[in-house]
Amino acid sequence: MLLVHLGYGFTGVMTTVLGPLLPVLAGRWSLTDAQAGRLFSAEFVGSLAAVAVSGRLIARFGFPGVLAGAFVSMLAGLLGLGLPSFWTGLVSMLFCGVGCGLVIPASNLLVSERSPGRAAAALNILNFAWCVGAVAGPIAVGLLIPLGGLRLLLPTLAVPFGMLAAAAYSGKTNGRSQPAAGSVEDAGWPGPLAVATALLLFLYVGAETALSGWIPSYIRRLPAGSDSLGVMGQSLFWAGILLGRLSAPLALRTVGSGTLVWTGLAVNALGSAALLVAPGYPTLLAAIFAAGLGFSVVFPTAVAVFSERSGRRAAREAPYVFAAGGLGGAVVPWLVGCLSTQTGSLRLALLLPLLSTLAMMGVERRINSLLAQPRISRIP
Repeated sequence: MLLVHLGYGFTGVMTTVLGPLLPVLAGRWSLTDAQAGRLFSAEFVGSLAAVAVSGRLIARFGFPGVLAGAFVSMLAGLLGLGLPSFWTGLVSMLFCGVGCGLVIPASNLLVSERSPGRAAAALNILNFAWCVGAVAGPIAVGLLIPLGGLRLLLPTLAVPFGMLAAAAYSGKTNGRSQPAAGSVEDAGWPGPLAVATALLLFLYVGAETALSGWIPSYIRRLPAGSDSLGVMGQSLFWAGILLGRLSAPLALRTVGSGTLVWTGLAVNALGSAALLVAPGYPTLLAAIFAAGLGFSVVFPTAVAVFSERSGRRAAREAPYVFAAGGLGGAVVPWLVGCLSTQTGSLRLALLLPLLSTLAMMGVERRINSLLAQPRISRIP
């Protein structure tokens, strides 16, 4: 479990490092916003493909084997970003996405399986570890790029993934942490709760990735904007998520999961709207922090509710749910880039994550109505 939390933390680094790297890579390869958006799409297409087969891979190789392969994939992707071609950069991001797409469902399912009756709190703690990495990633970019550029940054980030892969492979050879018998199977048609949760994660991962990924570029283009302010903005976004996930287990003792998610979405909507109209940097940075704080509880709490309510069926339906999140991460940030290129305004394009949050509030209402039913019937 220590390995799972460490690996999930470094996956947070991997997921968020593209945002502060985007201006560097765009300048290196002379990319438009639409072309730069393809890097996000490549990452999440890889994640989508990996999630789709994660259930079968876990059943075949166990949790340690899947985690070892995931860490090797991310290591290869990071090193590949140092190659000179934009096309090799797309392939590298694909590898990074494959690694993330294997780590996320394997880690969430393993922790949920090991935490009966307290999955929501346990998954918020797991995702707190992810946020620690998400905050550290932009800081590492801000510190290492001025010192040695990509030649220093990429190998430095790759080394921990090699160590994690070796540790996970050691767990595989020792026969530890195999999935519970019958807990991971192929799914038939997903039930209504799985469909609603999948739609929620599609919108959530898309909006979260778009905000975190484009915030550095957005700040850099403002009057008196700079790369350092962009890195600060992205770090504040993840700091808000980190603080929220750290406090979520305490909040769940006094409020229900549905209320917690709904409140978080409302806070994010206010923050996402405020960052587009902020009159100065103090207000802008506070809005970014609020947007992250609001988003903090959505993913782990929604996954925990789905897992606990669906029971054994959760493991069979998880590939649909997590794949939807990967698809959202591939589509929404790319659409933001395309809209920015077409309109000439990244500010206007960032309305898309806000609209996604408003749509999530409607989906969460549907989920709460399903949970109020005595049983969740399956789609025939």
